[in-house]
Amino acid sequence: MQVQNYTTDIMGQVNLYGHLPLKQIGGSIARRKLERMIRDAKRHYLDGYDIDWTRYGDPEVVFDDMITCDMTWTHKVSGRKIMLTRIFWDERTGAIVQAGTNYGDLTL
Repeated sequence: MQVQNYTTDIMGQVNLYGHLPLKQIGGSIARRKLERMIRDAKRHYLDGYDIDWTRYGDPEVVFDDMITCDMTWTHKVSGRKIMLTRIFWDERTGAIVQAGTNYGDLTL
């Protein structure tokens, strides 16, 4: 399935902070791998916070050069977000190998 994927635009103009801009490029991943990544994120990284997942929509998954990704779940009523960032996964199975931080503007 096609996914949002971004990379550094090496032809772009450096911004005020010395960073190059991002540009969207094509990216795809097997549906079963993405479903496994979402399941692992909920089970292994966000479990224990007693989150009622029925109150959240499907996560928005944004990839960075198809190397890492960030997942964001938005609460259906309040609009508050839960984020899991810098996710690395197994290319063959989609299992999460490592995730950087989990945070959001929701008090858990």
